[in-house]
Amino acid sequence: AGLFNRFLEAETALASRDATPTYFEAHVGLTPDDPGLEPLAADPVRVPGTDVALRGKIDRLDVTADGGIVGIDYKTGGTPSERDTIDGHAFQLPAYLLLAEAALDAEPVGAAYYQVRPAGRVSPYRGTIGGDEDAAHARWGRDDPEPLRRYRSLVFDTRAAFTEFLHDTVPDRIDRIATAVDAGSFHPTVLDPGDAGCSYCPYRGACDVRHHRRHDIHQHLHETDVPRYAPGVDTEGGR
Repeated sequence: AGLFNRFLEAETALASRDATPTYFEAHVGLTPDDPGLEPLAADPVRVPGTDVALRGKIDRLDVTADGGIVGIDYKTGGTPSERDTIDGHAFQLPAYLLLAEAALDAEPVGAAYYQVRPAGRVSPYRGTIGGDEDAAHARWGRDDPEPLRRYRSLVFDTRAAFTEFLHDTVPDRIDRIATAVDAGSFHPTVLDPGDAGCSYCPYRGACDVRHHRRHDIHQHLHETDVPRYAPGVDTEGGR
């Protein structure tokens, strides 16, 4: 089957969920290019407990029967994993949910990457985040009404635990990033070149991320009290 047919098959399989596609290219704090479109919210959203304001365009928001929201980001390439998000390496899905929560005054349920890759690979469950109680196995739960789908058990057991991560852990990390940037101490990556995506970075020729260099950065961060955000060094993953 072609890519479009596989996409329709995936959407048909998702139709049993308690989550209805409702908003597409939802603008928050941005003016849509199409003058006929209204933004979901005109003003940027301030991250709770920080001075950081977020704005962006959310690919898709599905709404559950009880008014909860599921964020969807379409990808034609690779996608971060659930652990990438939980461990503080990827922020897109949590940012989507924080934007949507403020714009719609609705409870975040979870989010996922919807991978659509030529020539025919379609996977709407990549990198799913949320509470496991809101998720059914993608293979065995095709007719299950739970709003999320996943390939394996999610890190957080409950929606409450996931909400705590979204409201406490994510804002703390964002605030540390902003504080470090303001202090001029935002360090080079502590990831290896593959995980950091160095091959896609236009500054790769000027950035030294060799193993011994990253080891020195780790050591320096541990020995000093400079403002910092170092996923994998001093972030707490998981629960």
